[in-house]
Parts: sequence; C-alpha cells; structure tokens
Amino acid sequence: MAYSREGNKQYVKDLLERDADFIAATLAGEGTLMVCGSLAMQHDVMQFLDALCKEKHGKSISHYESHGQVLLDCY
Repeated sequence: MAYSREGNKQYVKDLLERDADFIAATLAGEGTLMVCGSLAMQHDVMQFLDALCKEKHGKSISHYESHGQVLLDCY
C-alpha cells in the first residue's frame, strides 16, 4: 500500500516502478491486480501498466482487463 498523505509518504507510481518485474510476472502467471484510489491515480497507474505490459509481453493492459486480471475501484 502507498499512502501519499500520511506517515512515510509514498507514491503508487514509485512502488510500481520498484516492483515492475513482479507485476509483469503476476499478470503473465494469470494473477490479478487490484487498484483502488482516485481517478487521477488510476489514469497514471493504467498508463504505467500499459507501457509495462507492452514492453514485457507485447500486450496492452486492456488484454488483462478483459480477462478479469485487473480490477479497478476508483472514484
């Protein structure tokens, strides 16, 4: 989890970059990613994931969304 407004401030994008190989492997292994938070954060996260998936697997993030591997609860 990343909290940008309290405690040790972290940003989701920084954690995604740190764990990019794990995230790519999770999706390749039919794992599921769950994203919740603001719509602005969702936009940035999805851009990052799309670029990552294209680089690592040659597929867009929408491929994983359509297979139920990316779940979003953003507001």
